[in-house]
This record gives sequence, structure tokens and C-alpha cells, in this order.
Amino acid sequence: MPPHLKVQYRDGDLVTAAFGPVPRTFTHRDAAGNVLADGTWEPTAVLSYRSFGPATPEQEAEFGGLPPGSEGGKVMIKVALFVGGVHVHDGIITIVCLLGQPPRTRSSRHCSSSKGRTSTSTKRCPATTSSSA
Repeated sequence: MPPHLKVQYRDGDLVTAAFGPVPRTFTHRDAAGNVLADGTWEPTAVLSYRSFGPATPEQEAEFGGLPPGSEGGKVMIKVALFVGGVHVHDGIITIVCLLGQPPRTRSSRHCSSSKGRTSTSTKRCPATTSSSA
């Protein structure tokens, strides 16, 4: 199963999105669990990337070993959302992986849409390819 991102909004809405092989899917549910929309998403642009460098020996030990070349960083990706094959919305996904030497500020995984809905959660990633929430 590919890694997943899960975002809970203040109004109770929940969005889950799968990372990995195409098609990448998402589901948007209201606070009662009713599906409001489901479909696919595609990255359309990398807006920014900042490397935190390679995993430290302590991080390698903490996770019981990591794939060669694992490093942390922060990436912002613009995405297009499709429902029934029709483009319905754009959004931004920001993923932060705390391997390497991240800045000494509050780090988070953040998802926002162009309609201004945002949510944040803090989580460590075992590798840049493992972006599940």
C-alpha cells in the first residue's frame, strides 16, 4: 500500500491522499464520514525544495537502517484534483521530512487548497519516499 497523507480540518472534514504509483487518489469526507468527493490528483509543479541533508548516523540507528541516499527536506508541490476525469480544483501539498539537520523551528506537514483551507500536523518521516501521515 502506498504512503498516505491524512488531513483533518477544523470543521471536521477529512481528506486522505495516496502517494506512489499512478493513479494517485484522494477522498474528501465531511465530519459525519459522508464522501463529498473522490478522484485522482496529479502533481503539476514543484514550487520549492529545501534539503536538510543526509540522515545522521543516529537517525539511521533510530529507524533500524534507511535506504541509501535517504535525506530530509521540505518540498512544496502544486497539484491538480480530478473527479470523474474532470479537473475541479488546484491545491498545494507541503511535505516535511525531519531527517538530516532540519532548522530548529516547528516543522510540520501542511496541506492547503487554493480556497484557503489549511491543516497542519507534525510527524517524522523515516525517509523522503515515505510521506505518510
